[in-house]
Amino acid sequence: MKKTTLITLLLLLLFVQSKAQTVTGRIVDSEKQSVVMATIALQTLDSINICATTADADGRFVLTADSIPLPFRLIVSSIGYETVMPECASYAVGDVVLAT
Repeated sequence: MKKTTLITLLLLLLFVQSKAQTVTGRIVDSEKQSVVMATIALQTLDSINICATTADADGRFVLTADSIPLPFRLIVSSIGYETVMPECASYAVGDVVLAT
């Protein structure tokens, strides 16, 4: 009985983890240089905030949430750059370019 309960619990934990979705990309300027510490927020198209993060030293970011509907909107900003709000139809966003 204990063994069955433990196996069931482990399977449930695996199922819960498998539902998490991850969005990845990189923030760059018009010269393809990384924008460090840019702020990236993820919203649904009807402006519901889901999660946010900052870009690392290479301009890369990872956003993880239990449920990220496609398409979604990113709001990307950094000091000295114009804010951009691209609509994305894939979890692999690629390069997001910020203009000065």
